[in-house]
Amino acid sequence: PKKEALVDWQRFVDSAPTLTGRDVRDLGYKPGPLFTRIFDALRQARWEGKLRTREEEIRFLQDTFPIQNGH
Repeated sequence: PKKEALVDWQRFVDSAPTLTGRDVRDLGYKPGPLFTRIFDALRQARWEGKLRTREEEIRFLQDTFPIQNGH
């Protein structure tokens, strides 16, 4: 059981998004409640093994949270 907890912890650490709040803002997103949803979604996708690289995170972000009308 201890080893499993360690593996889960390492997986949790490894699932931390590579993008920062500044990166997301620089991509055109406004800080606010959406940021929480963005980072939760990024972490979940990384946890599930769907995202591996920064470029994949950016593509996922733009596909999942499209910017509407320049906002």
